[in-house]
Amino acid sequence: MPTKFKIFDIRKVPSAEPERVGKYDQLVMYELDPMRRYIVRIPEEEFTEDRMLQAVKEDIAERSKFTGKEYELP
Repeated sequence: MPTKFKIFDIRKVPSAEPERVGKYDQLVMYELDPMRRYIVRIPEEEFTEDRMLQAVKEDIAERSKFTGKEYELP
């Protein structure tokens, strides 16, 4: 099922990964609806529109694994 989302900001930030010191990432902030905003991080050297869409799709898929599930703790 297609999912609509809106990109509301993209920021260039220093990478937080130790092996990428001195390099930059793009933080893509997207919104599914006004109550659900998320961020994906993409290495700057890999950043393209296709890579951004892939990262958002993967992020949404990961989040949907647990959305709506109910648990009972003993």
